[in-house]
Amino acid sequence: MTKKLLPAILVSIFAIASCTKTARVEPTPTPVDSTIYYTYSMSSIYTSLKVVPRTVVLNPALGGSFVGNSGTIYTFPANAFQTVSGGAVTGNINLDLSEYIKRGDMMFSRILPVSDGNALVSGGELQVTAYQGGTKLMLKPGFNFTAVIPQLGAISTGMQFFYGQTVNTSVNPVNWHPTATWGGAGTTTYIGDTIAVQSDSLGLVAAGRFLTSPNYQTFSLTIDGPQFDDSDHVQAYALFDNNRVVYPMAARYHQKISETHVPNVPVHFVVWGIYHGDFYGGISTNITPLNGWAYTMSIVKVNPITFLAQVNAL
Repeated sequence: MTKKLLPAILVSIFAIASCTKTARVEPTPTPVDSTIYYTYSMSSIYTSLKVVPRTVVLNPALGGSFVGNSGTIYTFPANAFQTVSGGAVTGNINLDLSEYIKRGDMMFSRILPVSDGNALVSGGELQVTAYQGGTKLMLKPGFNFTAVIPQLGAISTGMQFFYGQTVNTSVNPVNWHPTATWGGAGTTTYIGDTIAVQSDSLGLVAAGRFLTSPNYQTFSLTIDGPQFDDSDHVQAYALFDNNRVVYPMAARYHQKISETHVPNVPVHFVVWGIYHGDFYGGISTNITPLNGWAYTMSIVKVNPITFLAQVNAL
């Protein structure tokens, strides 16, 4: 059976007989101002669309609380900081606070909820750095900071604490480790419609959980658009509809992606890339991937800032 899934505004499904299983999942195009010309690269897109941290000033002798750009509330106790070598800290310090809660922010900041190749349901990822006059600072042993993270939509149960480790990959340079395998004293606590994480170290921390008994499917996704010169110039993701999951579909060869690690749950495919300095993107209609199916979706020239907002709205 062959199915072609057209844009949601058409709400029509046509079926014709065939010996293969194929489906077309069209995006909703975003009009581009044709009078404006852009020249983009992968690095310039990541630089311009990544989350910008909020920088705050803290008197470490007093400690204090601050609200980040996403509404996350951070609390630092008094006398909690030292230099990396264990030296005392006097005078005001700077804190950079970054939150990755919306899925577009995760994608374009390359802070994805993935642990050893497995998708995580995200309760929010955070990055906290402390410094004074260019000198990096850390928490003293025995001290913790707390971040209360607002949740978007329904609260997902079973969240645990994860530490982030930077790794040398271009698509997702952070690997998340639970305390059970990584050590440390990080914890999570549910407070109403928020999740509080408490960490004994600065850097990358998160609330998340592994998928429950995922039924992984094997399928392909062909990108109908410009013929990209290099597979590194196009990125594709599966965004789960009922959980905050952003999974990079990285097993690709130019226009075709072969995927084996996305389960049969409702998702949107999100694809973007750079071709001859132009930004192309597409967001598919809702689809539940199935074994043996070959999906095709188009990507069109779009404004990257508008595209980020559309992904964040999913």
